[in-house]
Amino acid sequence: RVRPNKVSARWARYQAKAELLFVLPTEDNKNPQDPKNTKQAITAASGSKAAFSYFVPPTGQHNPNPSELLTSQATLKASYRGLSFGTCVIAPRGGPGFCKFQTIPFPKMLPDELQGLEKLVCFFLDQTDYVSPVKNNGPLMGGWMWACGWRKSSKKEGFGRYCLAAAYQEANEWIATHLQELAPRAFKEYCETLIKGNLPSMAHMEYPTPYNMFDFASFFTFTMHNFFNGPHQDTNANTWTLVSWIPIFNPKTSNPDDPILADNGFNMIGGQFTFRDFQVYIELNKVMSEKMLNAVVAYIEGQTKVAGQKQQVEYAQNHIAKQNSKKS
Repeated sequence: RVRPNKVSARWARYQAKAELLFVLPTEDNKNPQDPKNTKQAITAASGSKAAFSYFVPPTGQHNPNPSELLTSQATLKASYRGLSFGTCVIAPRGGPGFCKFQTIPFPKMLPDELQGLEKLVCFFLDQTDYVSPVKNNGPLMGGWMWACGWRKSSKKEGFGRYCLAAAYQEANEWIATHLQELAPRAFKEYCETLIKGNLPSMAHMEYPTPYNMFDFASFFTFTMHNFFNGPHQDTNANTWTLVSWIPIFNPKTSNPDDPILADNGFNMIGGQFTFRDFQVYIELNKVMSEKMLNAVVAYIEGQTKVAGQKQQVEYAQNHIAKQNSKKS
């Protein structure tokens, strides 16, 4: 007995199952094992931007060198697969996806989207004027991390007192919109966790405040100065987490008219986001902004010092103001 397209149908089922956790369920994709539902499921999962899948084979579903506390570059080169472009879902072969990421080169971004990213960088750097770096992060092995929002405020009276409400709301909308575009099902689960737990949104200056369509998380963290953690397991209420890497220029060598985002001349050593039990990593040594589901972090990669952050904010805001004046 010969079944035409047997192999292609099997890989299509793998792809549909891998992407299922990232898309909203419909009547057509409730059973991805049913061949008649495969095409609809893939179409719904891909959305407006085509996605490809990387299936980890059974032989690669283990840590090849568990004795290493931090995976060495030699081990990565010998045993791991690196991914660095496009929109990709990573999944064990025949299983559900555990990561979806999207790379966006700055030259391909629309002007409004590029400016929105610049303003987001300004928003993060502004927080360093009022929030001290986290000092009780057990897994921390290098760099600095800031935690802002309701859950991680040092005092309940502190949050909201020094916050620019419009800036928090704009940042919340920007992050929520991009998460919803990348993985609508993950965004929906975020919102449900927030509402069912009766938790405040990071865009709320007072509690309680009515929710809107963009409210999905209570806090955020961002890191700089070659930040990295040791192996650890988070205990957040959400199943999914969002990470964004945004390369920026060094403020100590920047001029007021220089770009904010490092769209050229960007260099980083050892920039890999590694899944040790699946022998795969996302390569960050590229000129791009990346978004991925795996820790609610906005990662700003730069060599800036604390003393230089206020200057960087002023330069960035002046740059945005000049762009706005040119449009008007």
